[in-house]
Amino acid sequence: MSTVVAKRSPRAEGPQLPEGQVELAEPPVLGEPASADFGSALMYLPMALGSGAMVLMFSMRSAGPTTYMMSGMMGVAMVSMTLTQIGRAGAERRRRMRAERRDYLRYLAQKRRQARQAAEQQRAALLW
Repeated sequence: MSTVVAKRSPRAEGPQLPEGQVELAEPPVLGEPASADFGSALMYLPMALGSGAMVLMFSMRSAGPTTYMMSGMMGVAMVSMTLTQIGRAGAERRRRMRAERRDYLRYLAQKRRQARQAAEQQRAALLW
């Protein structure tokens, strides 16, 4: 009986097991609603002056149709200014929060890709 000696090349090195950790930053902090200070009170000053002017128009003795029309237009302008100022403050805060949320979600997507790549490398190294 004879034997044949087979020469094999040395075993190939497997893929390296990745090292390190995927660090996550903390999510953005929710901002506190803006407090009412003197500057925000000044925004409502034109509306207060408009309401005072409307009261003076109504208190005049000669109340013709033009006076009623002017006072109605003044009232509509006051209400629209009030709603605009209130809505603007909330809209600015919401816009800033959406931008921070969008940036953080983009950051999380990048970290997710890194974690999946690390998982694939670990799987390839362990199954070698």
